[in-house]
Amino acid sequence: MIPLREVELEDPAVHLRAQAADLVQDLERAQMTGHGGAGGAGMAEMADAMMGGTRPKARPITLLIVDDEPMLLRTGRRVLVRLGYQVELMESGMRAYELFSRAAASGQSPFDLVIMDMLLGESLDGLQVIERIHRLFPAQKVIVVSGHAPTERAELAVRRGLTWLGKPYGMETLAQTVQRVLRDESRPH
Repeated sequence: MIPLREVELEDPAVHLRAQAADLVQDLERAQMTGHGGAGGAGMAEMADAMMGGTRPKARPITLLIVDDEPMLLRTGRRVLVRLGYQVELMESGMRAYELFSRAAASGQSPFDLVIMDMLLGESLDGLQVIERIHRLFPAQKVIVVSGHAPTERAELAVRRGLTWLGKPYGMETLAQTVQRVLRDESRPH
């Protein structure tokens, strides 16, 4: 298992998907600036095929990572952006809740998936923030992460059907967990 703090990808499949995601982003940038050639669309399809067809089609899949450790935020974003996701970062669970609260009027969650650290150094822990977000958006998909959370809080999260990811986690584990939770239609969170 590769710790998340390391940047280098060693698993060939993850590495290939990351390269394909980079290629797609470069092609899309070139097309937006008018520098893409006639073969750009075919190359984007080829990159999509290399990624196993997981590249978002119409609208990018949006993820929110909430963690009070800036290095984990940056590394998590780097890994997930390479896989084709649009990633936003926040260091505060309360600020994340406020964002969801403002979005409630539209009835549309601002994110497809929230990756929430359990302990954020705030008056509410990550699980309490998730409970509040679920009152606004019951189908919101969530991954709870922590390496320091008390056992009873971790057990409560799992009993409630939330996906738990223990720190430290490898990049491949993060990518697989995100893909599994996004794919799981039977369970909203």
